[in-house]
Amino acid sequence: MHFAAIVSGKETLRGAQFGLPWKGVWEKASQNEAARKHYQIFEQVIERIRGAGANVIEYTDFPSAEEIIPPGGWDW
Repeated sequence: MHFAAIVSGKETLRGAQFGLPWKGVWEKASQNEAARKHYQIFEQVIERIRGAGANVIEYTDFPSAEEIIPPGGWDW
């Protein structure tokens, strides 16, 4: 079986764990009108990942988030 066939189905997410950096990344997007649509899409994707059986850990952060992320967040 080809590797891509093994990892392309949503069943491969069952039991996977994802930590989402919140401070300065999605926190800012959730509060910014211009980025709100991106944030809403992000929320939908996360729910689909959870629905496939993955564990999504929110509010994890980069160890040095305060030092590397500008006070206004990343400008996407």
